[in-house]
Amino acid sequence: MQHRTPVLVLITALLCLVGCSPSGPTPAPEGLVITNPTAERPYFHEFGNLPYGALPRHTFRVANREGRPVTIQDIQSVCWCTQPSAVVVAADGTRSAPSRDGKGLVLPVDGQLELTVTIDTKLVEKMNIDKLALVRLRSDSTLTPYISFELHLVVKRPFRSVPAELDLGRIGHSSGKSGRVDCSVEVKGDPSRLIKIERVEGPFEASMQETTIAGETVWIVSATAPAGLPRGPIRGKVVLAATAPQGHDQPAPWEVPVVGTVVDDVVALPPVLNFGLTAQGSATTIVTDLVSSAQGASFRVLRHSVEGLPSADITVQWTPQSPDADGRADRWRAQVQATARDTGTRGLATGVLVVETDHPLQQLVRIELSVASP
Repeated sequence: MQHRTPVLVLITALLCLVGCSPSGPTPAPEGLVITNPTAERPYFHEFGNLPYGALPRHTFRVANREGRPVTIQDIQSVCWCTQPSAVVVAADGTRSAPSRDGKGLVLPVDGQLELTVTIDTKLVEKMNIDKLALVRLRSDSTLTPYISFELHLVVKRPFRSVPAELDLGRIGHSSGKSGRVDCSVEVKGDPSRLIKIERVEGPFEASMQETTIAGETVWIVSATAPAGLPRGPIRGKVVLAATAPQGHDQPAPWEVPVVGTVVDDVVALPPVLNFGLTAQGSATTIVTDLVSSAQGASFRVLRHSVEGLPSADITVQWTPQSPDADGRADRWRAQVQATARDTGTRGLATGVLVVETDHPLQQLVRIELSVASP
């Protein structure tokens, strides 16, 4: 054994010389490396249980250890509820502008990519079950050209509304409009309950009534846009207070969005008739509907006239849609025909089709017309 001692000493000395070298061995390239893992799999993040409406976000930090600049080709989410945003941070701390898709971002040597993933839980398709959101990154890295990031969550939603949004549609200016949604628990047997209207946002009035349908408790939520609101889109929500028995998770207030658009009590759809380029003697026909925006209000079209538009003859054929015994209907279809005539002028001519009705809230409707002469 003694004759081996010098050899062991020599080997030990050589190893010490290598280990104490000022530069040391060059580390092998690793490609793109996630430097802030939160789980055993560095590309995975656990959000856990989240309430409906939450906007959780997590940032993956990806270092470039390839030994050369790496170009990001694209970053894509698999689900529309998931929104990625990427920022390149250079070694000196310089930050790029955020990018949704990452296309063209260049990750310098020793730089980092901060990939922030935000999930809108209101857009997750299925509630109260496991959801795995995926974001995929492609680059020109030779070692790690593809990375899939995974984020797990369960969106906890105790209630549902049918429909999900109370859309009042067109709301007559002079009449207002009401609508309803039915709310119930998301999972049968859930002891959560809606107890009252906590508040109403927007220009609406609301009420809630509890009933039983097919053995299940249903809360009927009604909302009304009152008469006289300014014309234009309106939106708001009805916020309902909720509770659950002791020992169960207390649910957050449940929200029912309410939207609509305040319009005239009788509207033309479409409201503008553009006959386009019409040669002399030729005719063009456009169909438009005259519709009552007031709930339950039917009417008759009495007569019509044309103001202006000397370059065309206008004829209109009116047909009630599903009329009652008196010939009244809440929708009238008009076939409007424009026949061009020679007036010696060229270009665009405009006019107005004036329609007189016996609607209880609005008797006159004006529909804009235009014809172009070649």
